[in-house]
Amino acid sequence: MLNLTTLLAALPLVLGYLGALHPALDSFSHFRIYALGGWIVWLIVRGLLAVGRARYGWWMSAVLFGVSLGMMVRPFAPESAPGSAARTLTHLQYNINLHNPRIDTIARYILDHRVDVVTLQEVTHAQERSLRALAAAGYRWQAYCMRRTTQEAIISRHPFVSGSVRCETHEGLVSARIRVGGTPITVASVHLFLPFPYGQQAQVERLRGALAVLRPPVLIAGDFNAAPWSHTVEMVAQASRTRVVPGLRMTIPTDLRLIPHVPLPIDQVLVSPDLEVARIAVAPHMGSDHWPLIDRIVIDASASR
Repeated sequence: MLNLTTLLAALPLVLGYLGALHPALDSFSHFRIYALGGWIVWLIVRGLLAVGRARYGWWMSAVLFGVSLGMMVRPFAPESAPGSAARTLTHLQYNINLHNPRIDTIARYILDHRVDVVTLQEVTHAQERSLRALAAAGYRWQAYCMRRTTQEAIISRHPFVSGSVRCETHEGLVSARIRVGGTPITVASVHLFLPFPYGQQAQVERLRGALAVLRPPVLIAGDFNAAPWSHTVEMVAQASRTRVVPGLRMTIPTDLRLIPHVPLPIDQVLVSPDLEVARIAVAPHMGSDHWPLIDRIVIDASASR
């Protein structure tokens, strides 16, 4: 009976590593840290119930899985300390939520922190009209792209390269080439559907072509509705030749009335090899069911021609 219980306890964890076989299995990966934590607790219990030297085997397994969990939840470590001559980009990523009444708070945060470029999701047409007012403060370059009933958006105080804005209508992707000083960088705002059975991986398959032609350096950010270690996020990274910025950042839910209250790291920032990340953190709550992310990107000017 104990062996059967052990098998059942391990099943959600194991299935989450098989997301490449079927999208339904990838759904388990989003809860991997919780499944891994539960599995570690069960290994400790098995050690307590075991007799003789067998208990040490269970406890040693718990330690090894604990190390794995520790690697997953470790905080971000800066990849680069920009020098005085380095070109940097301050970026805000936020699913603002279509019901968010605090657009003025978001606009004030952008201005107060002199954010260079903003990637947004779930922008309604009414919210867009409010955000357009940022043009008077220097954010004249804005792009919006429809996804079902809301929009992805890019807002920048640096000019768009002429003709570079690309909208994948109703597919959750808008991109633009932005010139930071003399250095162009491609920025993309992404909003993926919910996991299986809501067509998340099928959406990424349809976006492969658009992701593949993004010119480096590339910064992709958005609400992926998927954990950074999921097969879905790996698909995006492979197609765009980018990597997920490491570190655990819980970005949903922010509403403690939600039951069960299970925070998940589903908002991601991906960068190409010619970009380094000096800083990334969860920003203050500004009215959405997501937390925003604020980061500072170091641009290698020699790699962006």
